[in-house]
Amino acid sequence: MRVQEGVRKTITEFELKATDADTEAEYIVFTVVQPPRHGTIERTSNGQHYRQTSTFTMDDVYQNRISYNHDGSNSLKDRFTFTVADGTNVFFMVEEANKEVLTAAPQKFKIDILPVDDGTPRIVTNLGLQWLEYMDNKATNLITKKELLTIDPDTDDGQLTYEITAEPKHGFLESKLKPGNPITTFTQADINLGLIRYVLHQENIQETMDNFKFLVKDSKPNVVSDNVFHIQWSLISFEHKSYNVSEKAGTVAVTVRRTGNLNQYAIVLCRTEQGSAVSTSSTGTQPGQQDYVEYAGQVQFDEREDTKVCTIVINDDKVFEGVESFHVELSMPVYALLGTNTRAVININDTEDEPTLQFDKKTYHVNESTGFFSAPIERKGDTSSTVSALCYTVAKSAKGSTLHALESGSDYKSRGMSGDSRVIFGPGVSMSTCDVKLIDDSEYELSEEFELVLSDASDNARMGDVSSAKIIIDGPNDASTVTLGNATFTFTEDAGTIEIPVLRQGSDLSSLTSVWCATRPSDPPSASPGVDYIPSSKKVEFKPGKTEETCSLTIMDDIQNPSIEGPESFVIFLSSPQGAVLQEPYEANIVITDTFQDIPAMQFEKTSYTVKEKDTVLHIPIIRTGDLSFRSSVRCFTRTMSAMVMDDFVERRNTDESLITFLKGEKVKNCTVHINDDSVFEPEEEFQLHLGTPQGDHWSGGMIGPNDIVAVTITNDEDAPTIEFEQASYQVREPPGPDGVEALNIKVIRRGDLDRTSKIRCSTRDGSAQSGVDYNPKSRVLKFTPGMDHIMFKVEILSNEDREWHESFSLVLGPDDPVEAVLGEITTATVTILDQEAAGSLILPAPPIVVSLADYDHVQEVTKEGSKKTPSPGYPLVCVTPCDPHYPKYSVMNEHCEEAGINQTQVHFSWEVATPTDSSGARSPFETVTDTTPYTSVNHRVLDSIYFSRRFHVRCVAQARDKAGHLGTPLRSNIITIGTDSSICHTPVTTGTARGFQAQSFIATLKYLDVKHKEHPNRIHISVQIPHQDGMLPLVSTMPLHNLHFLLSESIYRQQHVCSNLVTIKELQGLSESGFLDDVSYDSISLGPGYDRPYQFNPNVREAKSIQLYKHLNLKSCIWTFDAYYDMTELIDVCGGSVTADFQVRDSAQSFLTVQVPLYVSYIYVTAPRGWASLEHHTEMEFSFFYDTVLWRTGQD
Repeated sequence: MRVQEGVRKTITEFELKATDADTEAEYIVFTVVQPPRHGTIERTSNGQHYRQTSTFTMDDVYQNRISYNHDGSNSLKDRFTFTVADGTNVFFMVEEANKEVLTAAPQKFKIDILPVDDGTPRIVTNLGLQWLEYMDNKATNLITKKELLTIDPDTDDGQLTYEITAEPKHGFLESKLKPGNPITTFTQADINLGLIRYVLHQENIQETMDNFKFLVKDSKPNVVSDNVFHIQWSLISFEHKSYNVSEKAGTVAVTVRRTGNLNQYAIVLCRTEQGSAVSTSSTGTQPGQQDYVEYAGQVQFDEREDTKVCTIVINDDKVFEGVESFHVELSMPVYALLGTNTRAVININDTEDEPTLQFDKKTYHVNESTGFFSAPIERKGDTSSTVSALCYTVAKSAKGSTLHALESGSDYKSRGMSGDSRVIFGPGVSMSTCDVKLIDDSEYELSEEFELVLSDASDNARMGDVSSAKIIIDGPNDASTVTLGNATFTFTEDAGTIEIPVLRQGSDLSSLTSVWCATRPSDPPSASPGVDYIPSSKKVEFKPGKTEETCSLTIMDDIQNPSIEGPESFVIFLSSPQGAVLQEPYEANIVITDTFQDIPAMQFEKTSYTVKEKDTVLHIPIIRTGDLSFRSSVRCFTRTMSAMVMDDFVERRNTDESLITFLKGEKVKNCTVHINDDSVFEPEEEFQLHLGTPQGDHWSGGMIGPNDIVAVTITNDEDAPTIEFEQASYQVREPPGPDGVEALNIKVIRRGDLDRTSKIRCSTRDGSAQSGVDYNPKSRVLKFTPGMDHIMFKVEILSNEDREWHESFSLVLGPDDPVEAVLGEITTATVTILDQEAAGSLILPAPPIVVSLADYDHVQEVTKEGSKKTPSPGYPLVCVTPCDPHYPKYSVMNEHCEEAGINQTQVHFSWEVATPTDSSGARSPFETVTDTTPYTSVNHRVLDSIYFSRRFHVRCVAQARDKAGHLGTPLRSNIITIGTDSSICHTPVTTGTARGFQAQSFIATLKYLDVKHKEHPNRIHISVQIPHQDGMLPLVSTMPLHNLHFLLSESIYRQQHVCSNLVTIKELQGLSESGFLDDVSYDSISLGPGYDRPYQFNPNVREAKSIQLYKHLNLKSCIWTFDAYYDMTELIDVCGGSVTADFQVRDSAQSFLTVQVPLYVSYIYVTAPRGWASLEHHTEMEFSFFYDTVLWRTGQD
């Protein structure tokens, strides 16, 4: 029978019927032997409830009680088998092939199931295409069921239809049956038959990817939409269109590139093609006929490979061929397509084989009388051809003839630039010469030169490096002679300049000739050089045709030692002739005879002097020249001019009491005059001093030189009346009360001559204070009567309720010139009115200075002009105020500090930091440092190095506090820039990490100390060693470190970190007895290297909490060391440790325990004026040990 899928159908007598003549229908019993596989045989009594049954009667069939219920599965056929009996007979009759057969065998009941299309198609495979290749001149690939497969049990493959919803961009789909016609629908059956393929458009050869969208539907239709089918492929091409290679290279590697989908294996053929370069396969075998080895080979790309090379062998021959080229071509790709550059040209250069012609040397020396000169020319490179080049002469200092005649004055026969000057090399010839004829004349000539030049090489050759050569004709030739006019000359000592004749003879006097004429002492020495004559060496030049010149010398009159010397001599000689040769006599003796010219002479050094009246004494030097070996004397006496004897100076009379005596050898003596100083202011006055009556012990006596009179001027500026203010600045408090007036007396003083009446105007001038509001203006003429040395100038200061700050005004002397007086230094005085209410009334006397704490004892040197010292990035800074004894001018400043009542310990500090100047030179603004940490605070005079880094800009702000605790005016310090070369613990800068910080590893160990240990018996010792770098702060804890900003600034966040260096033992009381920050006092540290820097642990300068942390840092080894000793319970209960293994050893009272403790280490450093950055680390420490179970259980630690 036929049943609809998933439906119940009643089995009626038309499908199944058995009859028996002697049995009622209700006793004919059917028995199901093999039940159906895709449904059940069921029986009902009322048409309502169905029960599975394996037996039923014929009566049940008549009554429509038996039905087949299909289970809805996708099966198309089903069956069951049965036997029939009447209670007595098991045999029954069936009709088979029109015969009745008696049988007891089970009979088949066949069921056809009509399917219902209820299943949705399922796309099983959608892999896309991975490659395209050329088929029928198209770039294409089949889409098979390996790439695209949809199944639907209810639908035949021919009914599963694909519809393209978005077409591919760069190609189309076609059926093999109708090539060239794009299709938009196809079936799974088409795919299974291999009919569907993707074809790439010709013009889109550069693309490597495409896709299309499709839906699948069955006959119902059930639709699966929005599916994408991806198509990708690869392109293979040469990287460049042309390659240049030298013939000497041996090989050329041509790069083959693959782009696009590299996940697919691919092959391409690379082969050569002849051009002007020919390959070994061609028949010719002469040299130059085989330029490269022909090549045809496959290039294989494995998965993910994108570059390969195609290597071609280049043959090197000695024949010069110029640039030749051949081609390389890509073809026959498999699993890939060809890209744009599928043909590349290879150019072969062989410049080294090109014949080059050159001289074998750059310079040749020849003699005038040689006659002929041949310059060798060599050929390098290919010698198989005939080559030639032009060889011609170029005149320099040697002159060449014309091309066809020999003129006088020529030194050689010229070679022109015509064809007959070519030098020709036949095949195989590598050396030849260029010949020049030299001319020997009788003229005098020095060395002369000309040039040979190679040029205009034949087409198959070129010029080498040495294309010109210098030919030097050595000289001198045909020289003239030079002599001195005599062998001896005689002169007197006072002759001064003398002239010695020098003579020239010879055949050719047409040239310029020179000779050196010099002096030397005679042998044995007689006249002294520099004393008796001036040693000299000079050039004597003869112009053309000249036969005589002179050599001039200077003889000195020996004034220093004028004793009678008798005749003395020295030698003059000739040397280094140019254009001539020397001939005797070329040396001569010069004899000096001396006379008595050296009488001692005395005179004043200068002719005028000026003296101040208050100096009271004037010494005027007298100089003696000539013979100093005797005694001499002279009178020095005064003559009155406008200055008066007695009133202004003490007289020297023209008698022997005014005698000035020179002893033997003395050269200078003083003539002393006394000046009278009075307090009267007078104009300038003058008198004179004269020399007279010279005498001497020598028979010639003495004499007076030309400077025999001196004029002396007496000045007395210091007696001029001088008026000025007593001091340059004054301070006055604002008077109390609204109508208060405060009088300020300012002293104007007069110095110098007080005997006359002087006048000067003194006036007030507004500054930030205004006249009439803050003070009463005033201007008056001050009159100093004789004897008066000061006048008080009174100014009234007014109370001003509106004013909130200090203000100032000035007092000025002038502007008119004073009468009978001059102005002194202080002509302006500044008055500052200190406001009553100004909160900032307290101000430091000078701005503070920032230096590195290491330089705290040397503030003066570090801050002076020109000091190159920059603060270290690894050491704290200190703010030095004027009230600090380390301040450079503390001795002066201290008084101001005490006057103002400033207590150095009460000064309030804050710090401002700016990040480094960026590359464009812009500096970021200063920000106040606000982030405190458990170890440092920001309002201390020391700023810890964790707040700045290399190239940061830092300054401090200091405010004094008055007695009431009010802060005064803030003063900012100089800006300092942190150095880069003065670092203490410098790490190699690595790029990519913030500001070059580098996460170096640390060392952490866990160790059990047994009961015998002296200080920490039965404890677990945790030791952490961390490498330090400048400005770094390490945090160590057994808990994770989160939210640095709060962790460092708020103590409440730190309380959970019991086992850490964030809390001190004091803060842990009641929780734990041990910690990483121990309470070692400052004194007990053994100060060794690394702990000995200035003020490193000085509690008067640094905060206790900073010292407590930095005790753990050794600045020499640059290592932090933290140690903690915990007992077992603390480690597990408090520090977050955990027991990971705990088992008892068999047959023993011992147990085995493994404890694990986490450790978190964070390296903190500053990134900007506010905020921290950190490098985080985490490790697990563990250790294992045995213990006696008994001990542990009884609660012993």
